[in-house]
Amino acid sequence: MVDHAAARFFDAVCAGDADTLEAALGHEFRAWHNTDDVWQTRSEHLATLAWLHRRIQSIRYEGVTRLPLPGGFTQWHVMRGTVDGAEWELRACIIGFIDPAGKLLETREYIDSKQLRALFDAARE
Repeated sequence: MVDHAAARFFDAVCAGDADTLEAALGHEFRAWHNTDDVWQTRSEHLATLAWLHRRIQSIRYEGVTRLPLPGGFTQWHVMRGTVDGAEWELRACIIGFIDPAGKLLETREYIDSKQLRALFDAARE
């Protein structure tokens, strides 16, 4: 069930499937990011994912390694896509916790701040 829940979430991110993303997250979902040490609420995280999909074309996850944890998973990957016609990538490690119904309760995202900053800098230009 954990692998299915994680795959459903990451596949929906790639597809920009807002309905599946909403269904994949528990009502009390929250996400933490190492780059700003902030916990996002469910609605804030959904808005961030929608912005990512608008900003990055052809989102895909490559080099995925997913390992089960008690009550969740850890996943290392490289998110790739196209931003303003140029290839872009972000190396990340995500720790996710899943409830018994198969919904994501929480993610803790460890990402390369330099690669993320390039995405935000390009959006401001």
